[in-house]
Amino acid sequence: MLSTLTGEVIGCVYIYPPRDQGSDHPEAGGQHAAVRSWVRADHAALDPVLYHAVRAWLDLDWPFRSIEYAARH
Repeated sequence: MLSTLTGEVIGCVYIYPPRDQGSDHPEAGGQHAAVRSWVRADHAALDPVLYHAVRAWLDLDWPFRSIEYAARH
């Protein structure tokens, strides 16, 4: 995630297969995802904004059957 004012990196999103689901796992192939994200401390107020935007994007546009992503309030 980049600041629109400075172009600096202020956060990031990672999408992985769950730890117990390697490429040879029977349920591999894009059905499940483990998602992690972070925002710099000086932009902490954006953490729930990022979470909700990413969660909506994943639910709408990705074919995952299940998504593991720690909820924010």
